[in-house]
Amino acid sequence: MITSLQYETALKIISDLIVQTERKLNFNTLTESLKIDIQKKINKSLFNVLKSYYLDEHKITLNWNDLKVMDVNLLQEINFTKLRQYSRFGAMGEHKLQKILIDCLLFEPERF
Repeated sequence: MITSLQYETALKIISDLIVQTERKLNFNTLTESLKIDIQKKINKSLFNVLKSYYLDEHKITLNWNDLKVMDVNLLQEINFTKLRQYSRFGAMGEHKLQKILIDCLLFEPERF
């Protein structure tokens, strides 16, 4: 027999899983062609690192004005392991970029 506390805990877990699944399903359908503006959140130093990264990894020449219409899928595909290899990308830059992506709901906080 289970206690009422165990029952409540189980209900909470199931409820959280349902909400998480619905959020992912809704988000995946929205992100197919979604563009977001991150220009005001990115400084020039972080932009230069992203510019180098996108050129090396995706053969995309990123311009400053492109940050106003960034493709969500490209942002979600950022490989932080490769990004860490860039000389001007340190812990502070990584933390800032992760925070931007979390704030824009592109990543779940537990991903990092």
